[in-house]
Amino acid sequence: MNTTSRALSVIAAGAAALLALTGCSSAVSGGEGEAAERDTLRIGLSGGVNTLDPHNTASVGSDLSVIGSIYSALVHRTPDGEMVPDAAESWEQVDALTWTFELDPDVTFSNGDPLTADDVVWNFERVQDPDLALRLQSFFTNVEEVTAEGDTTVSIRTAQPDADLLQSLSFFYLLDPDWAQENDPSGAAMGSGPYTLTDYTPKGALTLEAREDYWADAAQIATIEYADLGSSEAEVNALQTGEIDLVSGLSPKDMARFEGDQSVVLEALESSRAAFVKLNTRLDPVSDVRVRQALNYAVDKQAIIEAILRGTVEPSRGQILTENFTGFDPDLEPYPYDPERARELLAEAGYADGLEIALEYPTDQYVEAEAIVQAVAAQLAEVGVTVDISSAPFDVWLSKYVQEGDMAQSIYITQSWQTTSGFLGLFEQSSPYAYWDDDEYTRLLTDARFAATPEEQSAAYSETLAYFREQAPVLFLFPQPAIYGMDAALEWTPSPDGWILPYDMSFTE
Repeated sequence: MNTTSRALSVIAAGAAALLALTGCSSAVSGGEGEAAERDTLRIGLSGGVNTLDPHNTASVGSDLSVIGSIYSALVHRTPDGEMVPDAAESWEQVDALTWTFELDPDVTFSNGDPLTADDVVWNFERVQDPDLALRLQSFFTNVEEVTAEGDTTVSIRTAQPDADLLQSLSFFYLLDPDWAQENDPSGAAMGSGPYTLTDYTPKGALTLEAREDYWADAAQIATIEYADLGSSEAEVNALQTGEIDLVSGLSPKDMARFEGDQSVVLEALESSRAAFVKLNTRLDPVSDVRVRQALNYAVDKQAIIEAILRGTVEPSRGQILTENFTGFDPDLEPYPYDPERARELLAEAGYADGLEIALEYPTDQYVEAEAIVQAVAAQLAEVGVTVDISSAPFDVWLSKYVQEGDMAQSIYITQSWQTTSGFLGLFEQSSPYAYWDDDEYTRLLTDARFAATPEEQSAAYSETLAYFREQAPVLFLFPQPAIYGMDAALEWTPSPDGWILPYDMSFTE
């Protein structure tokens, strides 16, 4: 056992006792509340909402969770993955390439405008406009034609069969064209969803009010207040004192602080969000696949899990997909901890005397990010890799990574998506998230995305994932634990994909 592993093992000694706390949710779930008179839900954010534009963000736990409360999509995905009606009351796959959607004739935007088939067409035109370069653009490149057939019928034709279309449409939220052309959707919002935006400070506080004229069942909680508390520590403190009612992204080490607290429920579930060190393959030295593979062999993921995440997750199985995803390949093996093999690969790549790489991470965004980054750096140092660590607030870090296209040699990040192809598509050449220009990967993923049968798709995904593992554009780590803390009077079923939608919540009486 090396020095770093010994140190991590000492830290991990108390993990077993803390793991027992993952069952504490049932122990406190019967807590009483004043809920019959409560009409305000306070949600804590450790990082502010970066944009309200539904077509220009992929941040589920912050931006899209707020956007999904204000806007409607054609369909809605439940926490268990079922597709149910939203603005479309029904749909039909006419043939392998064509879908039709019948809009609910009662759907209206909060300003009274009806949501029409022409509006849906305009939204697709907007997201596909190359001049706008919106972040959801790459997820709808297979949509070839969208037409309105009357006021309430929409026809969507794809270039190739697309098994993920419904899933993709569940996060394609619809703007009112007239409103959007007179307002800036990034800093204001007006949709056809169950809530309206009443107050918004960019990257700060935000308030939603339930619509009295909502065309479907009204939300059960009248007012939603979001507070940017600045740090995960502040979130935990606010939850303990009752200043907020719900917080996500708790660290496993925080769970002990709520032991015996009957006013708070903790929910720990298997997340669909993968944590990894993303590598900028456009930059040396990580442009060399041997270096990328060496980094994977050099890190003892299990030791980090035990020491920092208290054994709540398992190492990633040589893929960024978690078991929640269609296409997950259980036969892929994790990179084993093998520092000698790491040194051999580094020597083959010309770095027998060591190398240096930069690693950036966002502050107060991901569970135990600083501790994880430090542990990874310590283990890489043992094979001769010096890691220059730096951090920045999430909005600054995200802007540099996505908007400015200026990613460091590596970053610590957690990512997920609604669909398998969408998640893996974050590494396609066309994606601003990729930093990996690999023609073969793009070809393999395209074949998987448009496979004719589920069996062919499963085989194609396995081939794609095996290639991804071999080329190692990331240092595979583990799923991020999903731990929610909430007022015991709040009724809600958390989702493993990180969506937090108040429309699904209520207070017990």
